[in-house]
Amino acid sequence: MDSKLIWEIIGYVASGIVFISFLMTSVVKLRVVNLIGSFIFAVYAIAIGSYPTALMNFGLVLLQVYQLARLKKANVRVTTIPIESPKANDKYLKKFLSFYEKDINKYFPEFERRKDECDYGCYVCFDMETVGLFFGKKRENNVLEIILDYTIPKYRNGSVGKALYPYLLVDEGFSKLIENNPMKERAKYLESAGFKKDEKMYFIS
Repeated sequence: MDSKLIWEIIGYVASGIVFISFLMTSVVKLRVVNLIGSFIFAVYAIAIGSYPTALMNFGLVLLQVYQLARLKKANVRVTTIPIESPKANDKYLKKFLSFYEKDINKYFPEFERRKDECDYGCYVCFDMETVGLFFGKKRENNVLEIILDYTIPKYRNGSVGKALYPYLLVDEGFSKLIENNPMKERAKYLESAGFKKDEKMYFIS
């Protein structure tokens, strides 16, 4: 296989990676995959002598690095707005739950059944944009059981929860957060956020 054909294949691969990046629902995944694709495309462009294309793609790489660094710091701007309950007379809440119903049921299948148990809730906001919804049940000794901790796909990079949990423990005065029998994918996320496992329950304090 000659080098010209190899570089042509690399160019197609780079184009495919950039295209796939725009199919990502998560902003972080989109930027990471786009960064990889743009970098490969820039190397390909240099190899074939297309320097304007290389310059543009190196610019995209720098832009994605900057945006990823910005997203990493996003958790410092997370704020909350209290909600009385999942059945509160709140038109926005009803529309939010309806719009994300399928996604919520996918990750929190018990939420619909346990709505009536929730006695603590809040919208989770990033720069006053609603990025998530949280509901829990207060237990004895200031323990809060997590029933719903939903983040919209666009901001599902882990930073929202990692900012919310310290807020609940420090500012809201809960001594411990617990979650029973989370789904496998959810369990991995909780572990990455600092939760520990005790039989079937995950907790952080």
